[in-house]
Amino acid sequence: MNQPLIEVQAVEKAFGETVALASADLTVHSGEFVSIIGQSGCGKSTLLDIISGLVGPDRGDIFLDGQSVLHSTGHAGYMPQQDVLLPWRTIIDNVILPLQIDGTTKKAARKIAQEQLPKFGLEGFGDRYPDALSGGMKQRASFLRTCLTKKKLLLLDEPFGKLDALTRLEMQQWLVKLAHSMSLTILFVTHDIDEALLLSDRIYVMSPRPGRIVKELHVEGERPRSMETLSSPQLQEQKQTLLKMLFDQERS
Repeated sequence: MNQPLIEVQAVEKAFGETVALASADLTVHSGEFVSIIGQSGCGKSTLLDIISGLVGPDRGDIFLDGQSVLHSTGHAGYMPQQDVLLPWRTIIDNVILPLQIDGTTKKAARKIAQEQLPKFGLEGFGDRYPDALSGGMKQRASFLRTCLTKKKLLLLDEPFGKLDALTRLEMQQWLVKLAHSMSLTILFVTHDIDEALLLSDRIYVMSPRPGRIVKELHVEGERPRSMETLSSPQLQEQKQTLLKMLFDQERS
């Protein structure tokens, strides 16, 4: 395979006496959807913070297209768990923020965003305010804003974790299709094994704190997958492998 788009090498991070990450390594290639799973508190979100440049590691390095981006920001689009939409701005004025920050005029930015609203399931909602939207619709708007950063790499930190079960299923199936149709490169944090198997090309399993990568699993079958494929013998076997690994780590 060609050179990774992003490469994490031996990243370590401690907060005071608490070691969050211990020599974490991973790669993501262009066009891949890669997930990280692990127990709560194992350092998954910290790793995304370091990759994005929001937090500096104590040791290790981050490479984008073979060049170190350690301690720098702006090389990845980052979508946190909360939608963080500004309540005083309409949906379209929320999603154009990255374009405006890059110097695009408001009129031009609105035109670009307006053309994307249907693809993100937001047609007819551009002039609404965030408090008028459901949780799923807010996440769609947040994801569109992340995509409009026009970064090669998108970092998604449990974006559906706070949604109800049915909305979460709907959003997973939506993201499956969108990521495939747009050839997005995504590093995705989740604690949901089914979600990771549905969405991903590869899955990294992190150990309990201090977090390190303990397994890399190539998901069977090509994307995009349907919910029905999760019941296939191959994916059920992979699910059991992941469950056993996570359960065994919790007991150790």
